Formats: sequence, structure tokens, C-alpha cells
Amino acid sequence: MFVQMRTIKTTEGNARHVVERFSGEGIVEKHPGFVDRTVMVKKCAAVKKSGCNDSLAVRGRLEALGKERCSYCWS
Repeated sequence: MFVQMRTIKTTEGNARHVVERFSGEGIVEKHPGFVDRTVMVKKCAAVKKSGCNDSLAVRGRLEALGKERCSYCWS
């Protein structure tokens, strides 16, 4: 199984736009071996004069397929 993690930082209050973007089905979900995708949000806890950022972690999991089971290779 392959697990891919990405971290995205947004200005405070804009994390919902990223969550909306990842809520629908896209190209990755149609690939053979796709298992799931999770979006986790960490809200800004401290208030600073300069503002703070919300942080999102996007995790995608894909099943490892042999070359005979798919028409392409990601390696």
C-alpha cells in the first residue's frame, strides 16, 4: 500500500475551501488501486497580531498493484 501525505496551510478561516475542493470525486479516485482520501484540519489555536494559519493534512491511500493488473506504472 502507498500512502501519500501533503500539508497545506491557509489563512485563518479558509480551510473550508480546501475541504470543499477535496470533497468531490476527481481523477485520482478513478485510478485502479485507489483506497481512500482523508482531509484533516487543525484550526489556529493562538491569536497573533499578524494572524495565524489553519493547517490541513491530506492523506491518500492506494493499493499496490502489479504491472499485470494496471495499464501504467507509478514508479
